[in-house]
Order: sequence, then structure tokens, then C-alpha cells
Amino acid sequence: MSAEVEGAASFAQLIKCVLTNFHLLYRDHQPLTTNHERSFFVSYVVPGLLALSKVSDTVSFTW
Repeated sequence: MSAEVEGAASFAQLIKCVLTNFHLLYRDHQPLTTNHERSFFVSYVVPGLLALSKVSDTVSFTW
């Protein structure tokens, strides 16, 4: 498998993970509380970064 095809497959897998997670978060949407430690970023952006770290081994982070 060429590197370009492998990269495209990894990107497609990433998009699947991010969109699935986004869909699940918005189906169970609860009002965003501004006085809580879980901000919009933590609730909606970090899961996308988690999907990125699971699909590609190039990104890793600890919380």
C-alpha cells in the first residue's frame, strides 16, 4: 500500500471517529455550564483530539 493511500485511509478513519463522537455528544446535548471546570473546549474539542491520537500515532498527550 502506498504512503498516499495509507495516509488517506488514516484520515478517513480519523474523520469517522471525530464525526461519530461529535454526533453522540450532540444527541445527548446538555446546556453548557460556564461555572464548571468542564468548558466547551474540554467537552467538545478534546474528544476530537483523542480520536486523532488513537488513529495516528503521531499525536499523543496526557491530561
